[in-house]
Amino acid sequence: MEPGAKEPPDLKAVKKFRYRVAIAIALGVAITIVLCMMFLPMWEDPPGSVIAKILLWPITAFMHLARPGPRIGPPEKNLHEGTPVHVLAFLLGCVSSSLFYSVIAFLLLRRRGVRRTAT
Repeated sequence: MEPGAKEPPDLKAVKKFRYRVAIAIALGVAITIVLCMMFLPMWEDPPGSVIAKILLWPITAFMHLARPGPRIGPPEKNLHEGTPVHVLAFLLGCVSSSLFYSVIAFLLLRRRGVRRTAT
């Protein structure tokens, strides 16, 4: 090998990294889908709403940034209409949740792999 030339990356390590990234993305998407299916129906109910808003915090954050929509209905029933901005905020929150849980899954997979190679 010539002096100053870079060594080629270890192909096995690159494949392992890509495998971990793919698994982490799949886990992040799956976790987000499961959490949304479990907790979105109880988003407004007091016991479930706290758990849902903690576990799906990116959705909560984006919906908070979108602010309530225009009021509809009588003053006794304070309802707010959803707008396209709210749909976009929800979708961005879902993508952010998937990304968040993918990063956590990747870090856990990497830590598990480091432990395995050390023993």
